[in-house]
Amino acid sequence: MINFIIQFLLLSSSILTIWFLSKKNEKHIYGLYISLLSQPVWLYESITKDQWGIFAVSFIYIIIAVNGIKKQEKINK
Repeated sequence: MINFIIQFLLLSSSILTIWFLSKKNEKHIYGLYISLLSQPVWLYESITKDQWGIFAVSFIYIIIAVNGIKKQEKINK
């Protein structure tokens, strides 16, 4: 059951991230937030399944999301 929940979270967060990031309005920042919030699930899944490549990519995504949020916050001020 826990595997189903994790897979559902990974699928839904990935789809929502891409969907919001593709928007041409102010809602695209939500994609960055969703991506950032989903990274603990990606990290957990990659550790438990011994997928070091996904583990490394998750840290890169965290850096990208944080930088994107910071840039957007500066633009909105």
